[in-house]
This record gives sequence, structure tokens and C-alpha cells, in this order.
Amino acid sequence: MAVLAMVPATAFSAPPPPPERPNYFALYPPPDTKREVPSLAFPATSTRHPDLFSPVPYFKRKFNLLTDLSLDFRAVDGHFPTPVDALAGARFTIDGIVANPKSGNEQGGIRLQLVRESNSSTDRVVTSELYGHYRFELPGATATARAGQFVLPFGLSAVYDTSMHPFTSLYSESIGIRIDRGAMIEGEFGPFHYAGSITTGTGPNADHAYTKTVLSARLDRHFLTQSGRIQIGGSMLTGRLPDNGPFAQSFLSGSTQESPTIVKSRFAADAQYFVGKYAARGEVVFGADEDAPVWGFYVDGRMGISAREGLYAAVKRWDYRNQPLSKFESAIGYERTAGRHLTFRALVILSRVDPLDGPNRTLITRSTVLQSFWKF
Repeated sequence: MAVLAMVPATAFSAPPPPPERPNYFALYPPPDTKREVPSLAFPATSTRHPDLFSPVPYFKRKFNLLTDLSLDFRAVDGHFPTPVDALAGARFTIDGIVANPKSGNEQGGIRLQLVRESNSSTDRVVTSELYGHYRFELPGATATARAGQFVLPFGLSAVYDTSMHPFTSLYSESIGIRIDRGAMIEGEFGPFHYAGSITTGTGPNADHAYTKTVLSARLDRHFLTQSGRIQIGGSMLTGRLPDNGPFAQSFLSGSTQESPTIVKSRFAADAQYFVGKYAARGEVVFGADEDAPVWGFYVDGRMGISAREGLYAAVKRWDYRNQPLSKFESAIGYERTAGRHLTFRALVILSRVDPLDGPNRTLITRSTVLQSFWKF
């Protein structure tokens, strides 16, 4: 008994359990190691792989040819034209890709994109994207160099293509063009995706050059959490670009109506959020035209109501340098997919521009758009 009394009481008690560690693989599941071969050309954005949540495409052959055909048929305000007259836009894309069969990664290639754009002021077939690219493998990073005509790495349009949607994002009001000619480099560094470009500011297919170049830069990152998938980005741009007004038309090729040019500076923050049947996207852009401040925003959202049906809503606003001139647009509609290649959309779009050339002058328009969008 005396011996037992000399033994500390702690010798007979169980050690405390270690603190519970969070299951990081439950919060951030490891990426799928299975990579798929793409069947269609890459989206019309400034990055080769804008959906950073999907597996990087895997190419089994050294030489690959990807094609994509998109057709946009529309009926506006109850007017149903013939199929030829209803074709508001057509886009045919060819991607010739040279890959490394051992790793499955693309090494380089060329892109040719032809568009037929038709509206009240033009009906023509022109080149949109046209560039060559080469991918470099660096320690802990990748870099893809590009030269030709490409989507500018600025704002939400760098990762989200609305050029064939009845309601576009803010690029038309903010910078005036979507595609420009020049040189660009993009890639991944750790969890970040970066892009930078130097371009002419002329838009695609121009036969002239402005006196100043356009510089653009973008950095974004994605997060995979229990609450959904999130992608956030920031970008900046400066240079001489078209001085667009509230009624300037933006063409499918990425250009705009000819107009005088001014020096623009822009900063943008954008985000995308996906969870379950919901998706939301938005951007805020601010800066200056010459010395006058400008700013605007764009937000859209989709809610699935069945496997093939969904509801859509969007708003955007832009305040021009000629204060208090501003433009506000909103849209609400219904979408339905029919198979893998066809999407039907019905939208009501409300536009308000105020004031116009005088006190208390406001222009309000409303349009109903029916679209059948084909993608092969």
C-alpha cells in the first residue's frame, strides 16, 4: 500500500485526446485526375480554360482539330422573320492544337473564328478571333504566349462569353470593344491565373492604328468550398479606345461602330458563384474617360427549376463622362434546353437612358426577344 501511495495519480489516468483536426479533403476535395478530351472549340474568352473548376483537357493525339458552330436566331417584339432574316449571328471556330501525347497537355496551335453579324447597320462575314499560341512549362507555373486577334483580358468578359446572348455584360459600355489585336501572355502560378496584353485599340480587322497602345492585366483565383464554387478576379486597362455613347452598337466580331477615340483608364472586380441549381455573376467597373469619372456594374443570375428549364434575370448600369448621362438596362426571362445542342430563351428587356440633351428628358424602351441558340 505504501508503494501505491508513492505513484502519482496521473499515471493511472488516460491521456487527453488530441484536438480534432478538420477534414481538409472534405472542404476542398482533391481535383479529379481523369481528364477528358474536348469535343468543341474552347469558349470565346481571353483565357484558354476559363472554367477553372473543370479538369484540364487531355489530348491523346499530337495533332488535334476542334470545331464549333454557334447559330443565333431571334424574333424581336413579336416579329417572326424568315429563318434567313432571323439569323442575328453565326460563329464558326476552328482550333488546331499541337499536344504532347505523353502528358496530354496542349503545347500550341492556332485559332480561326469567322462570324456572320447582322443587325440594323451591317450584314457581313468577318474574322473575329485569329491568333497563334504556344505554351511554356515553367517550374511551378505555366505561360501561354499569344499573338493576333483575341479577347481582351479585362473584366467579366475575360472568363464569361455573352456575345451571343440577348443581354451582354458591360464590355460594350465600358471599353467599347471586346476583341483587339496584339500580343498576350497568360497562365497559372500556384492557385492564381494571370493574364496581360498589349494591343492596338483598333479592334479586329482594322486597317489603321491609333497613336497609343492599350495595356490590360488580369489576376483571378477560384475557391471550391462546401458552400459552392467561387471565382473572383481583378483587372485593369488603359489606352486609347472608342468613345461609345448609349446607342452605339457592339458587333459579334468584337468591334463597335466607328467613333472618335479617347484615353480610357479602367479598373474592374468580378466574381462568379455556383451552388446547386443557382449561378450568379457580376462585375463592377470604374475609371475615367480623359479626366471625367465613369463607373458601372453588371449582375446576372440563373435558377434551375428542372433538369432542362431555368429562370434568368440581369441588370446593368453605366454612367458616362457627360454627366448626368447614364444607361440602365434590366432583363428577365425563361430558358429551356432541348438536347445537347439547342437552347430556347424568352426575355423581356427594359432600357432607360436619361437625360438626353436637355432637362428631364428620358428615353425608355421595352423589347421582347425570343432566341433559339444552336451549338454544334
